[in-house]
Amino acid sequence: MPSLSPIRVAASIAIVVSLFNARLLPADEIVLTTGERFDGKLVQIEQGDFLFETGAVQPQRVPFDQLVRYGHPPQRERRPVVNLTDGSQLVLAPLWVGRPSLLIDETNLTLRGNELREFTTTVDHLRSIASPEVTQKLKREAAKPATTDRLWLASGDRLTGEFRGVSGTDVVIDVDGESLPIAIDRIALVYLAEHTNRTTDKTLDVRRNVRFDVWLVDGTKLCCKEIEIDDKTARVTLASGAAVRLKSTESIACIVGYPKQLVYLSDLEAADYKQTPYFNIEWPYTRDENLSGEMLAAGNYRYAKGIAMHSAARLAYRLPANTERFVADVAIDDSANRNGAGQGGSVVFRVYVAREGELSLAYESPIIRSGETPLPVDIDVASSPLLVLLVDYAERGDQNDHADWLDARVVLGTE
Repeated sequence: MPSLSPIRVAASIAIVVSLFNARLLPADEIVLTTGERFDGKLVQIEQGDFLFETGAVQPQRVPFDQLVRYGHPPQRERRPVVNLTDGSQLVLAPLWVGRPSLLIDETNLTLRGNELREFTTTVDHLRSIASPEVTQKLKREAAKPATTDRLWLASGDRLTGEFRGVSGTDVVIDVDGESLPIAIDRIALVYLAEHTNRTTDKTLDVRRNVRFDVWLVDGTKLCCKEIEIDDKTARVTLASGAAVRLKSTESIACIVGYPKQLVYLSDLEAADYKQTPYFNIEWPYTRDENLSGEMLAAGNYRYAKGIAMHSAARLAYRLPANTERFVADVAIDDSANRNGAGQGGSVVFRVYVAREGELSLAYESPIIRSGETPLPVDIDVASSPLLVLLVDYAERGDQNDHADWLDARVVLGTE
């Protein structure tokens, strides 16, 4: 039997490894600023590049400033969540795991999560503590300006006073001079007054530090300015400056990037919005959530960034002078199937741009129906000062027409 040369042996091994990886590798989608997409698994960060295993012999390198999205945010586990002022949302470890998972005193906040190693930050970074049952209506009520801290019980009752901290399994609040310990599992929401009165500019200053939103498999969201991954550990630095170590690189489910060359529409203020009801129900557009107040979702995948509209509606944005492209995926949100007794929505998406002082049609989709795979849209908008998004009725009037512009963004050129 003839022997194989070392080169042929190495080549054969590489082919086998490639086939093995291609078969077993989880299919996490990677989207780049160039519009390129491929599937892979994040394995390391090296010299400012993400390294993704794709089934090829060598990992695929992606520079930090080219990543739009890796993977999809997971469904959050049903446990209490600590919300920080930089936008981070930290899911607590179960209370039955040894020592308490949350301790807060007048100075520090110490927290443990299922996917986070214990870490400590200053208490002034705390915005709220929420149970998994807290409603969108209650969140909107809590975000209104207030002069006192507020605590809502799961029963619906509300207490106002001064938040003192968390000790063991109790939240402590002073009400009329009396210190009340309340079991954390009886609480729907605690919201600190100072954070309802923060200025928009101050919030934006913190968000400017964010380079990546990192989502963990338990639903934790970390708003990060730095991220490090090697063969053994994963570490992130939050926008607030707190350092967090993950229990494993496998804890990372999704990364949303904020490259300097792109701007998400959901981070811009619209120039104009108009929705024309089919009968008499008016719908606002929503940013980074669907029309039901939940995370955007289509094709059984969740999305952290995007715009949701209800037909028939138009939404206009003024564009920076160096804008080159508009990119998004269009779909009917999965929530439409829940609301229509088996019949979801159907719309036509259109995009208009301004050319020589007039609006012209730059894109028109076929009829998009519930359950269909999101359809990519990539449009040249160079030299246009205006971008107009429109969704229109298709079949069955406006029934469940929950239209999503997923990962909607404009790509900028060089100045």
